[in-house]
Amino acid sequence: MKFIKYLYYKFYKAQVYIGNRDVAAFFALLMLLLIFWFYLLDIYVLIRLFFNFKTSVIKEVNFKFFAAIIIMLSASIMFYKKRYKQIISNSEFEKESNLPAIVFTVFPLVIFFVGVALQMLKNN
Repeated sequence: MKFIKYLYYKFYKAQVYIGNRDVAAFFALLMLLLIFWFYLLDIYVLIRLFFNFKTSVIKEVNFKFFAAIIIMLSASIMFYKKRYKQIISNSEFEKESNLPAIVFTVFPLVIFFVGVALQMLKNN
């Protein structure tokens, strides 16, 4: 949970830095959820790649339903009792490097494109 708070803090500060102070709390959560969505998508792509499923393992409707539940739970956890304000006001994350947040953000994109490229090579 500390790492999620760290990521939320870093994404919030990035939004403030680029000038979105009014909606920074929401966009930081949205960015965090988008990254988690890419991790779920990576798992799905890699499972389909390495286990040779001809049909979809996860039905599209179930996947969207699961994603909607995760988004609602995450939003309620962060905004319940204004927890996001506690995270933002906590200055312990200010001293930490931005590198883990950058790596955590870029890694699922790289894995996704590598998985898609391997899938394309496998289909040839």
